[in-house]
Amino acid sequence: MTGRAANDAHAGSMREGRLLFVPTRVGPTGLHVVRVLRSAGGGRTAIAFTDPGLLLEVMGPGHTWTTLSRAALLSLVEPLGVVDLALDPQLVAGPNRPDGTPVAIPVP
Repeated sequence: MTGRAANDAHAGSMREGRLLFVPTRVGPTGLHVVRVLRSAGGGRTAIAFTDPGLLLEVMGPGHTWTTLSRAALLSLVEPLGVVDLALDPQLVAGPNRPDGTPVAIPVP
């Protein structure tokens, strides 16, 4: 299984009340907002982690996060047209600093 089907299967195996660790960023008003990323296909995808250590490993040390249930996260992003949720995504781009700017990764 890949993509959305794998994520749906993972999500289906979770108890609905289990809290997820959801990356946030500071928005223009100074409030923390849920991170939404682009998938390889260009669609917007919410992301969440089942462990804070995984979140920090992928998003970078010092990254801000909050805890939400799957239902709460999806209800927050649905008005933005986001219907996909990636659980425990792997690193596919360089990490960001807490202020959202990319960290330069040296090329060997």
